[in-house]
Formats: sequence, structure tokens, C-alpha cells
Amino acid sequence: MTEAKLTEENGAWRALLDESAETTTRILDETHRIAVIGIKTQPSDGPSYTVPEYMQHAGYEIVPVPVYFPAITEILGAPVHRSLATVEPPADLVLLF
Repeated sequence: MTEAKLTEENGAWRALLDESAETTTRILDETHRIAVIGIKTQPSDGPSYTVPEYMQHAGYEIVPVPVYFPAITEILGAPVHRSLATVEPPADLVLLF
């Protein structure tokens, strides 16, 4: 059996998308722990701090994985991880900024 390449040119990857409200609701209901790559250390002009902060207030556990800020060890009261490979147990969802 050959695997079709999922490329932008052939659009095959689009067949894997399910953007229905039911699927989105199910995913969010099953999600408890969210790793946030590119999280910022404080509110700024963009959503990379305020969105994870909102999600934390909504009951999700936020696992900060900042791209910058090498001296920072904690964001939103949670210990910082420098790689997804160090997130244990693994996150249910990865949010990328």
C-alpha cells in the first residue's frame, strides 16, 4: 500500500480536517493539559500570554514552553519547560504561538 503525500499542492491534508463544532467541543472536553509553545512572560500586544491565562482561568492546566526568556523558570505559576520532550505527563493539546 502506498501512502499519499500530504502536500499543499495536492490538498490531500484537507481530507484530515474536521472543523465541525461537535469535534471542537469534544476535543476541548477531553483536553485538560495544554502545552503552550511561544508563551510570553506577561501581557503584551499579542495573545501569547492572555490566551493561556484565560485558558488557565477556565480550568485548563497550562504548561509553558517559551521560545525566549532563558532565565525565566515559571510562567502563570507553572514551571517552564524548554522542550515538548520534557513535558511529563504529555500534554493533551499543543498551542503554538
